[in-house]
This record gives sequence, C-alpha cells and structure tokens, in this order.
Amino acid sequence: MSQSNLRLAPSVLAFVVVSTFTAVQVGAQDGGVIFQDPPENFSTWGDVPGLCHLEFRFRDGDHHLKTIRAIPDLWGRYLRFDLADNDHGQDAYGRFRWWDLRWNGSLRFANGSGCRDGCWLRIPPVSGSQELVLAGIDFSFSGDDRHIRDLEVWPYPESGWIWTRFRDNGTTNSYRVSVAYVLIPKADHYRFTSSSTRDEWFDIDRPKAAGKSYIQGFKARFRNGDHHFQQLRVNVCGNRVEGTFHDGGGVNDPYRLDVRYVTYQPIR
Repeated sequence: MSQSNLRLAPSVLAFVVVSTFTAVQVGAQDGGVIFQDPPENFSTWGDVPGLCHLEFRFRDGDHHLKTIRAIPDLWGRYLRFDLADNDHGQDAYGRFRWWDLRWNGSLRFANGSGCRDGCWLRIPPVSGSQELVLAGIDFSFSGDDRHIRDLEVWPYPESGWIWTRFRDNGTTNSYRVSVAYVLIPKADHYRFTSSSTRDEWFDIDRPKAAGKSYIQGFKARFRNGDHHFQQLRVNVCGNRVEGTFHDGGGVNDPYRLDVRYVTYQPIR
C-alpha cells in the first residue's frame, strides 16, 4: 500500500467527557464535547473511533452494576454512554478518547446474548496485514443488577474470535454484549507493535514505546470475589500505560488488570 493511500491516526485526538453535573459544548475544532445526563447519545461528528482511553466511574460511591456502555452507533454518528444499576439514580461519569480512523475502514460489530460465565463472539478472521482496534463496548445483565467480579474484552483476531466476560461470583446469570472494533491496515513504512501488560493489586502505570497507541482489549478481575463497582480506567493515549479497577474502597482489594494495545510508529 502506498503511503499516499494510508491515513492513520490524524493529529486531532477527540474525546468525550460525560458527567451528570456538567453541560458544556466546546468547539468542534477542539475535537471534543462535554454533555450531561446519561444515558444519552453524543455526537462524534462522523469519527470512526479507535479508542486510546476509556473510563467509567460512579462519583457518589460504589454500586451494583446493570449496564456499562460506551459504543458508537452503526453509522458513527453518536457515542452511546450508560453506566447504571437498576434505578439509574447515580452520579455517573465517563471519559473516552480516540483517534479518528474514518479513512481506514468502517465500524464493525460483534454481538452476543444469553451469555453465561463468558461468551466467544465470532468475527471474520483478521489477516496478518491488519490490526484490530477497540471502538466501543456494551455490557448489560439480562436480569437485575449485580456485583461484579470479571469484566473482559480480549480479541483473538487471527482465529476469528473476541472473548468477553461480565459476571459476579456466579456462572448462571446471563448478559448481552456488543463490541465495536475497527481494522487498521498495516504498511511497510509503519511499524506496528502489539503489546500487553499486567498488574496485580496496584494500578497500572508503566512506560510504553513512543507512538500512537490504541486499546485492543482488557481483562479486569477482582481476585477475592465479587464487589460493588466504582471505576474502570484504561489509558494508552500518552507515553504510559495506565489502568485501574476498584470498588468504593479504592485499591484495597486484590485485583488483576491486563491491557492489550497496539502502537504504531513511522519508519524513518
């Protein structure tokens, strides 16, 4: 593929911050928007998002979890956000940043329903000339809200699968899931490095290779049983890999967080 045909990660980094207390719209030239009152749909101005930062947080303590969602619609017009238990009465916060990949292909979706314990989502196998990038997630328990122990999205693109898990201690409660993703074409004049990092107990905060990075997947797990949920955060936008997963007690429960991401750099 010639360099003139490849437009990876334009220089504008877009973001959305969602909060129940803020209602400010910034100019489109800034590549960002702030809205209020989830659940809502938020304009992405036609971007095809390759996520580099996702964050879900209850700001009024921890809660049971019914739905956790930040996913674009089929045509890339909106980002749909929700974070709630059964009654939607919480102070929910979301922050999501992405590189616009509209020049590299369309949004793709993998869906599952009636999932118990975990779900393998079938996708067309991805060739070695492409990389899978996460564009959004949507999990919801089919019945009542619950504690959370595992929250996972992990691709196996060459085999044609995406693994998901959304559960408490039990293995019989069903959930539905949708994962949005984008395929980035590789080229001889770019170096792609797919990496993963893991930390246990402490938040992830590690250096990474220079270059623009995209989230490919994550696995978050409380190791000592299920808990209320307060925050999940994964960030690879800058020069470090950052992540946290905890309930309202902060990082006082043993947990494991794995993050998979891809970094690309022009070859000089």
